Amino acid sequence: MKRLEALKQKMVMRKKDGILVLNSANLMYLTGFPGSSALLISKDRECIVYSHDVNYEYTKRNASHLEVERIKPGENILKKIVKKAKILEIEDLVLDSATIETWNILSKLSDKNIKLEVDRSLIQDLRKIKSKKEIKQLKKAAELTIKGMQVAAETISSGIKESEVAAEIEYAIRKHDCSSMAFETIVASGKDSAFPHGGFSNKEICKGDVVVVDVGAKYNFYCSDMTRTFVVGKPSEKQKKLLQIINRSQKKALEIIKEGIEANHVDKVVRKMIEKAGYGEYFVHSLGHGVGLEVHEQPILGSKNKDKVTAGNVVTVEPGIYLVDYGGVRIEDTILIKKEGIEKLTDGIHNFELE
Repeated sequence: MKRLEALKQKMVMRKKDGILVLNSANLMYLTGFPGSSALLISKDRECIVYSHDVNYEYTKRNASHLEVERIKPGENILKKIVKKAKILEIEDLVLDSATIETWNILSKLSDKNIKLEVDRSLIQDLRKIKSKKEIKQLKKAAELTIKGMQVAAETISSGIKESEVAAEIEYAIRKHDCSSMAFETIVASGKDSAFPHGGFSNKEICKGDVVVVDVGAKYNFYCSDMTRTFVVGKPSEKQKKLLQIINRSQKKALEIIKEGIEANHVDKVVRKMIEKAGYGEYFVHSLGHGVGLEVHEQPILGSKNKDKVTAGNVVTVEPGIYLVDYGGVRIEDTILIKKEGIEKLTDGIHNFELE
């Protein structure tokens, strides 16, 4: 597989003896199927997939191009991996991710014979640039997400519960070949809309409420992410002002983002616009994030990321303002960076004119 070969080349360039992949999204990316538990790659380019007993037959069927090791009930997978690493004479082992518990176990098992290192960027950098096949899946996920948001626009009204709106959204998405939701749907109304990841409750939506709806569908394991802010009834002057600020801020970001621009520059421009409007301290998160097999991945459109945006990146652009004890607003779209310009994968759906 091309992805495995690209990773092996990185390993050679880094002069590392082996790579141990534990992150489920990275495993999916490299093997092409879900359910495996680990992947060990040696300096001799040997690739071994480890699968627990419950998924072994499925893994074996889908990994005909790889060696598959069965993990029997009660067997310690990390112990088995370290034993194999020693046989393969791996002295420097790079992990794509590790919990403290995993790190401690591996450190003890390797007995100082194997030098361990965690490097999350090793595979994340490969995943930043989407292939044509991946873009196709991401576009389909976006189409499903738009269907859900359309239902939200049609369903939200005074007296309906947030949980009922969420149920209608997910039903509309799931009945159109959606493999799963990318994250828990957010339908946050009134003061609760001031919490960026507010979820939903059994609370009734009231007339005059701001309602932040954040939806993401998955299609063939690929995600999408979209947020719209609705107002039940005629918006107040303050609500209209906040939405206009965020709408104009997002439009500005979409105008300037392109291949070759630094990610932190886009965030900086938008942040300055919101600051100038008097709400800078209430924009509490980065402007955006990568989307792919995970709904939050690299690259991050944030103040600390000096990396340049590249064609093939799929990212969100999501400025927001969150006023505690009042409410919040956010507009978010998933976009594809191209050699020339961008393509908005999620689009449309507003319940009143923002200009």
